[in-house]
Amino acid sequence: MSDFGKLLEEKCMNFSIRIIGLCKFLNEEKHEYRIADQMFRSGTSIGANVAEAQCA
Repeated sequence: MSDFGKLLEEKCMNFSIRIIGLCKFLNEEKHEYRIADQMFRSGTSIGANVAEAQCA
């Protein structure tokens, strides 16, 4: 894997971790369950899309 691929993978992982923290905050503190659920699904799917693109 190229340096760009490794960097992109690392950035996607860090982004997903931050999204999970945000969703946890929205659920526990703000009780925004619908927004948190959609944010979780869309924010964490980026990593799957990148992995699929790298294998193509």
